Amino acid sequence: MADTKSSSVLPNQNRLVLIVALIAVGVALALLTNCVDRSQQGNAQQGSGDLSKQKAVTNTEQNVGSPRPSQGAAYVEIDLPKLAFAKTDLVEKALGRSERVRKDTNMMDWSEGPIVDIAYKHADCMYLRGRLVSITYKFRKRPATAADALEWTGFPREAVSLDNEHQDHLPYRAFYAPNPDYRNPIRCCGLLLQWVSISENKDHILVNFANINDHFRDWPEEIRHAWLRAGGEAIH
Repeated sequence: MADTKSSSVLPNQNRLVLIVALIAVGVALALLTNCVDRSQQGNAQQGSGDLSKQKAVTNTEQNVGSPRPSQGAAYVEIDLPKLAFAKTDLVEKALGRSERVRKDTNMMDWSEGPIVDIAYKHADCMYLRGRLVSITYKFRKRPATAADALEWTGFPREAVSLDNEHQDHLPYRAFYAPNPDYRNPIRCCGLLLQWVSISENKDHILVNFANINDHFRDWPEEIRHAWLRAGGEAIH
C-alpha cells in the first residue's frame, strides 16, 4: 500500500514542477519581449531625431550655400539683327562714338548711293544711304566656339548647324549664295542674312545685311522688305 501512494504522489509533483517551469518561462519571455520593444522604440525615436537634424542641415545648406543655377538669358555682347539697316544714331547707341569716318563709293561702276565706312572701338561699319548694310564686330572677349560667337551677337545658337556641310569654311560661314546649291543663309528675327562669317581665330564676326555690289532690285525679296521695313527708301 505504501508503494502505491508513493508512486501516485511523484507524478503529481512532477506535473506541478512542469507547470511552474512553464509559467516561469512565459514570464521571462514576456519580460524579454517588453525590453526588446522598448529598445526598438528608443532607436526609432533617435533615428527620427537624427533625420530631422539632417533635414534641417540640408535646408540650411540650400538656403545659404551655393547659388541656384541662373535662369536668365544667354550672354549677349550685342544684338546685331536689331541693327539691320539701322541709321547711324541707333548704331552709335550700341557701339559708342565713332573713331573714324571715310566716304567711298560702290565698287562697281554704277552706284546705288553713297557708301560711308565708319570705325568704332569694337566694329567697322558700312552704310548705304545712311543705313547699316555691313558690320565687322570685334568681340570684347573671345568666344570658345562658333555657336558661342553666334549667340553672343544675337543669332540663334542652333544656326551653327547650317555650315555642317562646308567644313572647309572654318570655323563658320553662312550666306545667300548666287548658286542655290551653295545657299545656307541664316533666317531669324524676320531677316534673311546675306552673309555671316566668323574669323578663324574667332575674334570677330562679319555680317552683311545686304550685298551692296548688287542693285537693289536684285536683292532677295526678303532683304528688300527688311530694308523698307526699317525705313529705307526704294532704290531705283
